[in-house]
Amino acid sequence: MLRIVCHGGAGQKGPRYDEKNSVVRKAAEVGMILLRAGRPAVEAVEAAISLLEDDPLLNAGTGSYVQLDGMVRMDASIMDQHLNVGSVIGIHDVKNPIQVARKLMELSVHSVLEGDLATEFARSEGFESYDPRTMEKLELWLQLRKRFLRENRLDLIKSLRQQVKTEETLGTVGCVAMDDNGFLAAGTSTGGLMVDLPGRVGDVPLIGCGTYANPHAGVSCTGTGEYIIKVCLAKTVADHVRGGLPAGEACRLAIEEIGQVRGHAGVICIDRAGRIGHAFNTEGLTFCELQYP
Repeated sequence: MLRIVCHGGAGQKGPRYDEKNSVVRKAAEVGMILLRAGRPAVEAVEAAISLLEDDPLLNAGTGSYVQLDGMVRMDASIMDQHLNVGSVIGIHDVKNPIQVARKLMELSVHSVLEGDLATEFARSEGFESYDPRTMEKLELWLQLRKRFLRENRLDLIKSLRQQVKTEETLGTVGCVAMDDNGFLAAGTSTGGLMVDLPGRVGDVPLIGCGTYANPHAGVSCTGTGEYIIKVCLAKTVADHVRGGLPAGEACRLAIEEIGQVRGHAGVICIDRAGRIGHAFNTEGLTFCELQYP
């Protein structure tokens, strides 16, 4: 029994929604090829998310949003059902943050690295320097920077809050997989919000918030990180599964709970029985699920 589900972010659908869905499907197919070849779930998750990071349509890896100081800082996390964890926060100048997170999970005594040290770890493991900025995101950054430079500090904070509410895509890509041993793994990667202040940390690198996996469920989340953090959304879904709910109902209940704190999010899940679930309270969620047999 092989299962994989990928997402490319929750938010407003926007004019390129179908294109993004197509990319997400390709990622799921890549992961399924590995699963059918007998590879472990964590490897399928890493490969699928790497493909999503490489597509500039999505907000992870190449094409990540540029922060107000002109830098791209990315977050990623990966976890398997044995509670092995790797997470990078604010990593920069790498192509695939999820691959660095996986390497950290496998090789380091640490579970989480941040900023320059995360980047130094990547270099020490052979990850080459790479600029993930695209012309489209640089032009957007220039527009936003000019606007914010005209405003005082209080107006800036208000603008940031409003931008988060109206943002077309809330960032983040993710994947959950089950391999032929019945083992689960989950991962998530993001380029952050459209108007991130340097130093801001969202849900993605925080285990239990953006990503979680245990013997009961694998979960990946997308949405406004500040609200996902409040309810520890990924762990909440896993706890509902552990309490006896199937993946779909667990996702729906968790989204109801984040809605109670006025948060907007989407979530994908596979439970230990191989049932796939998803739920969201945004206009859309780009996702694809594949099963074999």
